[in-house]
Amino acid sequence: SDRRPSAPIWRPLCFKKMIRVSRDYEALCRDVVEHLLSLTKQTKGRFVLALSGGSTPQGIYALMGKAPYKNQFPRKKIHFFWGDERWVSRHHPENNYRNARRLLFSLINIPRQNIHPINTHADRPVFCQ
Repeated sequence: SDRRPSAPIWRPLCFKKMIRVSRDYEALCRDVVEHLLSLTKQTKGRFVLALSGGSTPQGIYALMGKAPYKNQFPRKKIHFFWGDERWVSRHHPENNYRNARRLLFSLINIPRQNIHPINTHADRPVFCQ
């Protein structure tokens, strides 16, 4: 039969091209957090955020977990995923999930089912075929 798929349960946001220059790293982190806060409040339903690894976003995560932003995010509707992960234990200092947990998730009350880390518990990575 020629059945059309049902509507997706999520819809990507359409962004206008934007270049913003911040005066320093702290201002950059604040600008990003305020932009994310605005997007989460504009979005109806689930808001999906793909987190990045490394040291650059750590200031953003730390700021999201502190006042005044800590209690402004609609935590129940935000789902966190990772765009990348190092193949190390979750306890390793370079694990991206560990850093997000330390800087953000441990400081806010977010449902566990809204956090979707990449599984690095297997003996070796499984590659797509």
